Amino acid sequence: MKSETRPAGPEIEVSAVRWKRVDQHAVRPDYKTWAQARLDFAIEDVKFAPPSPTDAISVSRATFTIANRTAYSYWSAGFFVVLYSGSRIVGVNYVTISELRAGRSTPVDASWFIDLPSVSRVEVIPEVNIFDDRIYIPPGR
Repeated sequence: MKSETRPAGPEIEVSAVRWKRVDQHAVRPDYKTWAQARLDFAIEDVKFAPPSPTDAISVSRATFTIANRTAYSYWSAGFFVVLYSGSRIVGVNYVTISELRAGRSTPVDASWFIDLPSVSRVEVIPEVNIFDDRIYIPPGR
């Protein structure tokens, strides 16, 4: 559905929160090292392409490669893609990568189907629940 006016003043509402205490001394003596071993993703070759004047539909794209530098493979891994114009956020998207394999690189493409102001920077933020054992692909699978 197309809006008659440009959306303004977006808000985020958190509707469900599930808390789990992490006792880093009892469960994992060195949480920082433990987490880093599971979240070592390199974001490479980040590019932003505004819509081409010849395109029938206005589509802006951010492309990048995610290198999984961990020893862990994931059934599903999420990443926020944030666009900036100067210090101002002008676009946010969320991409999910299925079967993000250990030691491999995966090309990613995020699209925006609205007119955006000039984009000066793209930031990619991983969102992976490393405490959920169901996200890990067992070795040999």
